[in-house]
Amino acid sequence: MPEDQSSELNYKKGFNEGYLITKHLPELSDQLSQIKNETPRIDGFKDGRNEFFQEKAKERMGHFLKKDQVKEGDKSIQPSKPKENKDDLEKE
Repeated sequence: MPEDQSSELNYKKGFNEGYLITKHLPELSDQLSQIKNETPRIDGFKDGRNEFFQEKAKERMGHFLKKDQVKEGDKSIQPSKPKENKDDLEKE
């Protein structure tokens, strides 16, 4: 196997391992991310770990920050409480 393919394969393995270990064993992920050695697998691990954190941050942001969620004039969005008319308040 050529060096480039081997390096790419190791990076992909590291990326997937980083993502999954961070998801299921975050303490272990923290320890492994402190490794100073720079190999394609370690680089992939760190990138996979970062990808997991980025996805979690996007989930926490909520729908209000996502693009094109609320279009101008969208009738599906209704206020939770109807506005009271000033005249209606005076009648009571």
